[in-house]
Amino acid sequence: ASARLRNQDFDGAIAECGRALRLMQGGEEPLEDISGQSVLQLMRLSSVWAERAQAKMALFDYQGALDDAQAALRLYQPMAETWSCSGACKLQLDDLEGAAADCSEALRLDPR
Repeated sequence: ASARLRNQDFDGAIAECGRALRLMQGGEEPLEDISGQSVLQLMRLSSVWAERAQAKMALFDYQGALDDAQAALRLYQPMAETWSCSGACKLQLDDLEGAAADCSEALRLDPR
């Protein structure tokens, strides 16, 4: 999916992430129970959700991107880029307070 994102094939990236989620976790719904999952598995799953969020954001599907970013962050929180994506989506959806909080968290995690 990363290559598709770089090549601006956003629909292809979304489809590829969907296939990866079905293979890795058995479906495209966010996991409710993460007990028994290794940190590495949670990081991998979170990365797939985050990539799909970026693709949806590029297609102006801000609510879908926010849902995916939040699914990623439920699995693994120390991802500055995902917090930034979530903040940008909230800004587009007129949640200024939420956008500010998410962007602050992104900056806390990666201040550069």
